[in-house]
Amino acid sequence: MKAEVALGLRLAGIARRGGWAPRWRSLSVFVAGVAGCYLLLTLAAITASEITQRPLGFVESGVRILLATVVLVVLTPVLTLAATTARLAAATRDRQLANLRLIGLSATRTRLVAAAEGGVSALVGAVVGACAFVLTRPMLAQLRPAGRNWPLETLVPHWYAATAAVALVPTVVVAVAMVPRVGQSGAALTIARRGPARRPTLARLIPLVLGLGLAVFVIANAESRFDPNAQGTNTWLAPYLFAGMALLPLGTLLSVPWLVRVLADVLVARESPPGLRIAGRRLQAQPSGVTRIVAGLLIGLFIVAGGRAVVVAFEDTHQYRSAALMESIGQVGTILVERDVAKEAIERLRARTDVAVVQPVTVLETPCAEADPACGYRAYVGTCADLAAVVPTVQGCQDGVITRLNLFADEAGERAGKPAQNTRWTAQGSTAAPFIRLPAPDASLKDSSGMYSAAALDGILLVPPTLPGVADLIPQADTELLIRAEPGSPIEPVFDAVHNPTNSVASGFLGGTYPSTDYYRFVVGLKALVWAIAGLVLALGLITFLFSAVDRALGRRSEVVALQLVGAPSKLLRRSQYVEALAPLALGAALAIGLGFLAGTSFLAFGGIVDLAPLRPTLILVAMAVAGSTLVAALVAAMASPAIRAEHIRSE
Repeated sequence: MKAEVALGLRLAGIARRGGWAPRWRSLSVFVAGVAGCYLLLTLAAITASEITQRPLGFVESGVRILLATVVLVVLTPVLTLAATTARLAAATRDRQLANLRLIGLSATRTRLVAAAEGGVSALVGAVVGACAFVLTRPMLAQLRPAGRNWPLETLVPHWYAATAAVALVPTVVVAVAMVPRVGQSGAALTIARRGPARRPTLARLIPLVLGLGLAVFVIANAESRFDPNAQGTNTWLAPYLFAGMALLPLGTLLSVPWLVRVLADVLVARESPPGLRIAGRRLQAQPSGVTRIVAGLLIGLFIVAGGRAVVVAFEDTHQYRSAALMESIGQVGTILVERDVAKEAIERLRARTDVAVVQPVTVLETPCAEADPACGYRAYVGTCADLAAVVPTVQGCQDGVITRLNLFADEAGERAGKPAQNTRWTAQGSTAAPFIRLPAPDASLKDSSGMYSAAALDGILLVPPTLPGVADLIPQADTELLIRAEPGSPIEPVFDAVHNPTNSVASGFLGGTYPSTDYYRFVVGLKALVWAIAGLVLALGLITFLFSAVDRALGRRSEVVALQLVGAPSKLLRRSQYVEALAPLALGAALAIGLGFLAGTSFLAFGGIVDLAPLRPTLILVAMAVAGSTLVAALVAAMASPAIRAEHIRSE
């Protein structure tokens, strides 16, 4: 084995007299080992810290599923980086190993040489990555992403997770390095003679088909069987969900070469211009060449598309929009007090520096008789100016008529239609008190940002004080204080100032409400998590692209120079390079975005969100992918088309 390891190090350029190209490949594998090991150790440590700090939270299946999703999402680009760097200069390395096979080296010993060539660099990189994690762990403990904190004493990965993180990248590199077809002498002879590449088989489509089937299965069953009142109803679908999410990106990378080969056959079979024909021949010879370059970027597109679909679905709710608006203009709340103490409460609140607006309105209520379905509804007596003082961005309110305020409750028709027409409205909700009947609302708030904050108020109707019978109820009615805090100030202390046993207002305090911002905080944290992971994945994709593009340029240089020497015009070669680079990019980007959107939809369906399909962000991502693909194609084409030099001519 010692001889095989020494020969592997010689081929890797690590031993003396190693060339520049193999040393570049070894450096790429080393960087992949460092980055992969460091990221996986960091993820394992953060997971251990979260479980240590919040052990009860991880009892819930939803939290465990979210954590498993994050692990899978980070693991995918790390494996892609390791596999891509392990197959750099694949054609050259395959020929070298095939030559060893032809001069008498056994298949087993040849595989040991291939494993040593990449495995040593990956192992050293993993050790360096582990040391870097130990040194930077105190800095990680100082980070506060999305309000999370990881104390240093809890930021320690479990031993089994740490072992897996260190061993994973070298294992993948060794496994991929042993893939070359050197088992039989016939295959080795074909490779050594630079024979045509094997045609990608239909078997490459199996992971894609299985992933599609599992995603559709999760969506169909989650939608038909989800019960929002029963927690864990869809837990049985979790294995299918994660299997589909793992197979879809794998299927994307494996299926693109098959699609590229089909496209290449079409370009060659028909009477195409010379540039397209040259591109078709090149794609036939190496259908996975460009795919290997952009594999990391395709995985990044897949994850960004899926993550963005999840985030937008959560953002497209009135709870989030209401909380988001209140974060910008100030939180909105209501305090109900007796009319006698209203003046004192208003003065006390307006004296606070964290309160922007205090707007008093009279409250009418529906009495609660036995078996009365319209019980406890509230209507505000006031003007549109009163409402706009609290929610400046509100639209659609009309003075002189009844305006419907709440349009989001499931029983919106019952809350704003039927009670207004058939129910008695009194001053204090008493069945024995004088009452009036209100006509149906003539106006409704328009779909605007202010509508979502208005929905956070208690009142479902805004009643003009000039309506017949309303003025007679005002003297006996209670007062509700509509409050808007200063932007960035919490509204909870405002309620404590009113409901305080040491002041006289407390005796007239009848209650108060303010919307919870927990959902908003959750979505903000989810957005931060998604974009942090997306940035990480795209960074890994760019690293993969850097190493692969340089390797591609070195491999293509001799072919381009040969065509130039036989008289092929530079413009013709440049056009063929663009087609050769854009075809895999276009096919891969379309697959990655579409399948990422499907993966995000299946994740949402698993959680019970089956009606939201945020297409607009996906279309924006498509436009960005088109622009990015064009730029990447230009870079690849430029790097693979060098100016002719004397040494290039001599080598040909």
